[in-house]
Amino acid sequence: MAKRRSFSRVGRLVAACAVVGTLIAGPLAAAGNATTDLSSFAAQGTGFALRVVVDLSGLPQAAKDAIQTLYAPVAAASGGKLPAKFPFVIDQRFIETLSDLGTNTQAHALLGQGVLQDVLGKVLPSGLNKSADATKVGQSSTTDSGKTGLPTDSLPILNLGIGTLKAAIPSATKVTSSGLLASVSPSLQGLLNVLPDAVKQALTDAINNINSTIDTVNSASGTLGTVLGTVGTTLAGTTDPVLNGVLGQAGLPTGTANAGQLVQQLQSQIQIPHVDDLLSNVMASVNGLVNTAAAESSAGKAFSDASSHIASINVANLLKVGLIDLKSHSEAGGKPGTAKNTHSCAIANVNLSKLVQGKEVGVSLDGKSLIVNGVPVPVPAVDVGTVLNSINSVTNLAGLSVSLCDAANAKAAADGTSASQTVSALRIVFAPVAASAPDVTNALGITAGTQLVKVIIDPSVETAASAQVAAAVELPHTGAAPLATIVTGLIVMGGALVLRRRLAHN
Repeated sequence: MAKRRSFSRVGRLVAACAVVGTLIAGPLAAAGNATTDLSSFAAQGTGFALRVVVDLSGLPQAAKDAIQTLYAPVAAASGGKLPAKFPFVIDQRFIETLSDLGTNTQAHALLGQGVLQDVLGKVLPSGLNKSADATKVGQSSTTDSGKTGLPTDSLPILNLGIGTLKAAIPSATKVTSSGLLASVSPSLQGLLNVLPDAVKQALTDAINNINSTIDTVNSASGTLGTVLGTVGTTLAGTTDPVLNGVLGQAGLPTGTANAGQLVQQLQSQIQIPHVDDLLSNVMASVNGLVNTAAAESSAGKAFSDASSHIASINVANLLKVGLIDLKSHSEAGGKPGTAKNTHSCAIANVNLSKLVQGKEVGVSLDGKSLIVNGVPVPVPAVDVGTVLNSINSVTNLAGLSVSLCDAANAKAAADGTSASQTVSALRIVFAPVAASAPDVTNALGITAGTQLVKVIIDPSVETAASAQVAAAVELPHTGAAPLATIVTGLIVMGGALVLRRRLAHN
C-alpha cells in the first residue's frame, strides 16, 4: 500500500509539471513565432576571379593611325569576327559568377564579360560564349571551355586556358555558381603583324633600358649590391638564435667569421631579374583561377558569399605573386543589428624574384625581407629604406605598381534590412614607357616617356543581402495576455496541489 501511495504521488507530480510546462510553453511559443518569419528577402553574390586590361591608347595618334592601317586588312579577312576598328583598350573580366536569390532567382557562371562583347556583338569566339545557367529550382548546369584566344585565335591579345563553369539552384532558398580557369595570359605576340616597326622598336628599347638599370642596381656597387653588403655584415654578427636558424634554413653561413662569405653569397644570389622581351613572351600570366558565389536564406536571415582564388601571377618574369585568397560575406536579418559584412584577404608573397636551381631568390616587394632559396630572411630595420629605394628605381622605370588587399567598401543598414560589400585583393599595373625615340624620322611621335602599353590585373568580389521581417499577426484579444495566462496557471495548479494533499489526509 505504501508503494502504491508513493507511485501515486510521483504520478501526480509528473502530471502537474506537464500541465505547468504546457501553460508556459504555449504562450511563449506563440509570441516567439510571430517575429521569426521573413516577409521578403534577397541575396546576391557576385565575383570575377580576374579583371585584365590591355591598353595601347597611350600611344600618340600617329602611331595609332599606323596600327589601324595595318589592322584594317586583318579585320576584313576575319569575315566580321573582328571589329573594323582596332580595340586599343581591351577590358575583360574572367570567370564571372552570379548567384541571385529573391524575386528573380537565378545562377550564372560566365567565362568572360567586357569590351569584347561590346565591340564584337554576337560574333564572338566560341570559347568566350561559354556559360552555365540555372533559372528554376532543381536546375543545374555544367559547361567546359577549351583553350582560346581573344579577340580571336588568329589575333590573340588574351590567351585563355581550359575552364569549367557551374550554376545550380538546389532549393528555393539557395543558389550557387562557380567557375575554374587554368590561366589567362595577356600578350603582344599576336600583334606582331599589326604593330608598326617603330612601335616594336620602342618596346624593345624600353625593355633594354629597364634591364640596363637592373644590371646597375644588382652590381656590387649598385644600390641593391651595396645594401646587401651592409645587410650581410649585420646578419653575420647576430646572436639571435631564431634569426640564425632562418639563415641556416636558407643555406647561408652564420657567425662573424663568415661575414665576407655571407655578403658574397647574398650579392651573387639576390638579384632583381631581367624583364622579358614583350614581343616574344607573354606580358603576364595568371594561373589557377577559381571563383564562387552563393546566395541563401535560412534561420531568419538572407546572406551571400563570394570568393576568388588565384594560384599565382607572373608579370614579365619580374614580379611574382603567390597564392591569393579573397572572400566576402554579407547578411541581413531584417531586425536592428542583424546586418553585417565580413571579409578576408590573404596573399602568400609578392616578390621581385627568379628561380636559381629550382629555388626562388630575390627581394620582397615590401622591402622587409630577402628571398633566399625560397626562405624569407628579414632585413635589419636600419636598411629597409635602402632596400626599398633599390626596388623603386626599377619598379618606377617599369611603371610597375602593386596595391595589396585594398580596404573593403562595406555598408550595413542599422535597421538590419540590408548589407553589401565589395572587396579587392590586389591591383597590379605594368606600364613601361619609351626610353627614347627609336627613329626620329618615323613621324609617329614616340618620344621618351611615351606610354607604350599598360596591363592591369585586378581580382575582386562583391556580396549583398537584404531582408524584411514579417509583421506579427495580431489575433482578436479574446484571451488573457501570455504572462497573465502563465501566472494564472501557476496559481491554479498550486491550489490544486494543496487541495489534493488535504483530501489525501482526510
